[in-house]
Amino acid sequence: MQPTRCHISMILEKSLSTLRQLVPTIVIMFVSLRSLKLIWIVLGIAVLIVLAFAYLFLLWRKTFVFTDQDQLTVTTGVFWKKQTSIPYDKINTVDMSRNVLQRVLGTCRLKVDTGAVKQDKKQSELDLVFSLELAQNIRKHILSLVQAAKSENIANETQIEDISNHSEYSASPESDYTGWQHETVDNSKTGSSAASFFGVDELEAGIDYSDQEPTHASYQAPIRSIILYALTKSKIAAGLLALFSLFAIFDEIIDDVLIERAGKVVEQTWEILAGQKMAILIIGGLILIIAIYLLANILTMIVTFVRFYHFRVRRSSSHIYIRYGLLTEKSYSLPVHNVHAIIIRQNVVRQKFKLVSVEIQSIGYGDDNKEAALLFPLVRADEVSQLLLEILPEYAGRTELSSPPRRALRRFILLPSIVISLIIAIPSVILFKPAMLALIPILPLVIVSRYLAWRNSAIGYNPEIVELRNGSWHRTLYRIRTDAVQTAGTKANPLMTHAKLAHVELNYHAPVLTSSIQASFLDNTHLPELRRLLTENE
Repeated sequence: MQPTRCHISMILEKSLSTLRQLVPTIVIMFVSLRSLKLIWIVLGIAVLIVLAFAYLFLLWRKTFVFTDQDQLTVTTGVFWKKQTSIPYDKINTVDMSRNVLQRVLGTCRLKVDTGAVKQDKKQSELDLVFSLELAQNIRKHILSLVQAAKSENIANETQIEDISNHSEYSASPESDYTGWQHETVDNSKTGSSAASFFGVDELEAGIDYSDQEPTHASYQAPIRSIILYALTKSKIAAGLLALFSLFAIFDEIIDDVLIERAGKVVEQTWEILAGQKMAILIIGGLILIIAIYLLANILTMIVTFVRFYHFRVRRSSSHIYIRYGLLTEKSYSLPVHNVHAIIIRQNVVRQKFKLVSVEIQSIGYGDDNKEAALLFPLVRADEVSQLLLEILPEYAGRTELSSPPRRALRRFILLPSIVISLIIAIPSVILFKPAMLALIPILPLVIVSRYLAWRNSAIGYNPEIVELRNGSWHRTLYRIRTDAVQTAGTKANPLMTHAKLAHVELNYHAPVLTSSIQASFLDNTHLPELRRLLTENE
């Protein structure tokens, strides 16, 4: 592939992104320089705009992506030239996404991830914008080169023994690489494409995902599961944030006269309420809480529905394809061998209705703007095993979970209860003794929370997978491929050692560096068995 420049709309997108970041600075400068004549302020802003546009134009002119026989290369930079070369066998994902602006302009974001450690954890090796057709062609071309490189590596590994038996080794003929024609996919000889499988889809049209296996499985999240996923999330914080945002907006658009009048109305209302029974105040407080909760539910439901609209998962022999989005459409292709774990989550509401959400740990998915790496947004707990058996059978197996012994229960409850009691009691005795009454609602909540943590803590393992469960009100089960576990260890103080208890900690491969998880106050006999399993999988 010859050096290809990204779409010129990159200038517009980067300009909007930069402007959004610089708005506070511009406001501060405008306020600081308000003593100057308006003409000088406008002239200064105009000069800054021209310089920024010139820089972004040069950046666009000097940003290229191209491929040769061995690697994908990205070059960029105006004053400092940066060149990134990515061997094909190191590429993990090649994904596309489109936001509203890109849909209007007919462009598409193309992202390539290798899973390498980077200073900016959200940065990908390639993250550029092309026209939709060009992005589809580049993605198809890169995927064909990646597949060819990995197939060649496998073939070379199988020939190592034969080569070692020869005294002479003759080099293979030079390749007749011809750019875009390298490893061209013949759609007529392959199975149905993801576009035809999913229906009309601009991102996936013309891209063939089939990989020699004629059968595949799929899952599409119904709208009700997306709505339930939104409704069963915690939204009090979101509601408060929305309320404070509205207050901030009103503060900007309402003048002082209206604020003064509103203040008088509030004072009069308070005088009236103060003369009434306490029940009226309590009812008013409850109404306010319910209003915030309903507002939070509505906002979260709308955002979640738009984000995960038409959520679909498809499995082929070697890849999982995930696609979703209404305004910002996203499409991911995840090699199965790069899936290191699944995470099954339940908060207290979902536990009551026996619902779970299932997430997936894979490079290039879920590391963009704190986005949840969903595999199934919300399904019944008794459906998980069957769905995994169809979509991700590598993680359909289960282990026999070992929970903390009964003697560990007092260790879960005792120390946190004492700490909370002291935190409340000491200031109360010194400053205001009636504040001790706060222990009446708080202490039972702490005890129940720690009891749930005792019930949920567990670990299980076999030669294929390791399971670890933790949490109290929010229960989380991690199901990790055994060969993805990097380290296993325990932590224990002298009292825990005497009671033959320990906290078990696992570190495993994750999209960003490693993830560390822990199950508390388990029997201390698990570590030797875990070490044996990890040694056997080396």
